[in-house]
Amino acid sequence: MLARRDLLAAWAKHLEAAGFQTLVHELDDPAPVRAAAGVPDDLGGCHAAKIAG
Repeated sequence: MLARRDLLAAWAKHLEAAGFQTLVHELDDPAPVRAAAGVPDDLGGCHAAKIAG
């Protein structure tokens, strides 16, 4: 099983491969950020991307 940091790196590489620039913020609890973005709790996950534009 991959470590959390490895999973985050893989997610960022996935977004970069799709043409997005990435800036990774590692948080102990991403729930407040998801809530501020309007993501319902039942749709939240451990990885999320906020895309400008």
